[in-house]
Amino acid sequence: MTLDLNRVLVTGGRGMVGRYADFGLRPFREALDITDKTQALAFIRTAKPSAILHLAAETDMRYCEAHPKEALRVNAEATATLAKAAAVGARFVYLSTNAVFDGLKESPYDEDDIPYPVNAYGRSKYEGEEYVKAYAKEWLIVRTGWVFGGGRAGDKRFVGRIISQLKAPEIKAIADNFGAPTYAKDLMSTIKELILSGKTGTVHVANSGIASRFDQAKYITDFFAYHGKITPMYLRDLTGIPSSLKNEALVSKTLRLRSWQEALSEYLKTEWPHNV
Repeated sequence: MTLDLNRVLVTGGRGMVGRYADFGLRPFREALDITDKTQALAFIRTAKPSAILHLAAETDMRYCEAHPKEALRVNAEATATLAKAAAVGARFVYLSTNAVFDGLKESPYDEDDIPYPVNAYGRSKYEGEEYVKAYAKEWLIVRTGWVFGGGRAGDKRFVGRIISQLKAPEIKAIADNFGAPTYAKDLMSTIKELILSGKTGTVHVANSGIASRFDQAKYITDFFAYHGKITPMYLRDLTGIPSSLKNEALVSKTLRLRSWQEALSEYLKTEWPHNV
């Protein structure tokens, strides 16, 4: 039986990833507050979704570190509520993160690696994964990381921050932590394919290739012909909590997306004007 994409409930449907969904129900937070158990259950009972694509989360790592109970409330407890509700007949798809790993591995993390989160954000998302496995009958966990997308209006993360500095005389970026930069558009199109294929289990979705934040910043500054100075920094230079992990890269044993450079180039060409 083919799943009805029009009846997929997308939480966080107006966030960086959700804005690329061309299917499903994407209610505003006023209509569906995932942390309000009564409201969430009532909404799902009424909507009767064919699947729940759970994107909504607290992703600010520093906020999570300072407010670990709130991180658990949003990222774990709310996920448990939705996973229980999905058990009545909806497939459950949960967007998770590279932060479930400890960052110590010398090569990218694949689906067979054992999670060991070392910060509050990672712990809250990993606990969410465990709730999905415990309560949802048919589930898919999609891990990703270093996501970019949303253009001028929606990109508040690394790529957007680098672009916002292009008129500054100097831009600094960390050169000794590594990840797999991932275009939210590619992430969403892959999730859509996975939903339609009926995929279950845990899968990593990331654009191909590994980069440091400095590599990524250099690509952006070269693209926009930046004339200032771009300076490498190192993890030891960071202040505040939590610091980035040395290795945040993901790779999949079953999927291969286009390179992060090709994806980033398309993003900069199509979603950012050249006169930034």
